[in-house]
Amino acid sequence: MFKAVFEFFVKASLCLIVFLASSLNLASSVLAQSGCPTSIKDCKTTQEMLSLAITAGMSSGLEGTIGPVTATTAKRVACLLPIASALNNNWKVVWGPELILKQKSGSGICGALFPPAKQPVPANTMFVAKKNNENTYAISVAGTNPASGYDWCVEDANITPQAWPFGLHGGFVNEGTNLGVSYLRNLQQLRAPRTLVNFLAQVGSIPQASTVYVTGHSLGGALAPTLALWLKNHRSTWDPFNRVTLKVFAFAGATPGDKVFAAYINGQFTGDSLNVINNTNDVVPHAWSITTLKQLPNIFDTVNVNPGFITLGAITAAETNNMDTIRAFKKTHPNYPFAYGRTGTISQRQPITGNLITPPNWPYANCPSLTTIAADAKAKGLGKADTDYVLETAYQHLCAYPNQLSLQSLRTKENNCINANPLTYDRK
Repeated sequence: MFKAVFEFFVKASLCLIVFLASSLNLASSVLAQSGCPTSIKDCKTTQEMLSLAITAGMSSGLEGTIGPVTATTAKRVACLLPIASALNNNWKVVWGPELILKQKSGSGICGALFPPAKQPVPANTMFVAKKNNENTYAISVAGTNPASGYDWCVEDANITPQAWPFGLHGGFVNEGTNLGVSYLRNLQQLRAPRTLVNFLAQVGSIPQASTVYVTGHSLGGALAPTLALWLKNHRSTWDPFNRVTLKVFAFAGATPGDKVFAAYINGQFTGDSLNVINNTNDVVPHAWSITTLKQLPNIFDTVNVNPGFITLGAITAAETNNMDTIRAFKKTHPNYPFAYGRTGTISQRQPITGNLITPPNWPYANCPSLTTIAADAKAKGLGKADTDYVLETAYQHLCAYPNQLSLQSLRTKENNCINANPLTYDRK
């Protein structure tokens, strides 16, 4: 019973061990710029980039072979882009969506919690959209697929430091993040084999200047700045005349590496070319610094939502993952002052604060995932304290971002497009 409940928590909440997966009468925060918190510097672009980042995650729930899964994902993306309010039917897919499917998960305890899927499921999804009548593009990177053990165990939870092999900086990237970026940069279109770089080379060949955004939420919030860094390190292969301006929007991401690596990203993307938007009540951006991880038991104190036995154990497991990883690293790098570091300088970080919810007033209407999570918690016999903590965590990670940016209908429209294009089962 304990294992079943713990497995549910890890899979359904997207929140603690790996910090990444998966209305009401809410008090409004201070708003400006047509519905964004005052901390947001460019409301319209931020709304667009969040909408595109969330759209990239619509491969969740699919399984089977690459052709049908890709086709269904494309239908879902094509459904949401015209109706997402911030996009205003003004963005069209020009590359992708393309996916990496994985069946296996990982090793050790995480592998035991996530046995191999019956069929391959999406682990990484990415597409490129172009804004109508502008030389403006967005590379949209999906977050954690809740059904992918590989995402949870490898790209999310594998925080082993690994030297970034491109550029001179001296820092370390998380191994899971590095693996995710390697998959993304090698993705090819199924219908006309072109990698992302092949496509961007066409953009770079346009005589006029262009802007390319890289955006992602959750796992995508860690992958997006790292992928953008890789593109900048390899600019000569796709933009030899330096005509393209690269910009990054990272939402709800954990730290992709150590402080030196974060400083390297910050140095490559100065000013408004790097935008880091994290919800102060979201547990995910608290990973992987031990200092911020230790804040999690009390993060929802003001609404009397505190972790139960299972969720507190998950927080402890996250802290242990941090300490064990650093301890192992120190054995081979005894003099290196390793510490996980957040991307973005103080001026590039644009924090928002999701409204905390007093149970049981969960905003099911504009956060459909909570309905599923609550039902699963009840079915698995999860206690009230653990259930409330999971629901608050899921809301703050999944739905507080669009709600605080005045995009309250985005998650509902996403859910409707998923339901309108049902799961692709490609069973033998």
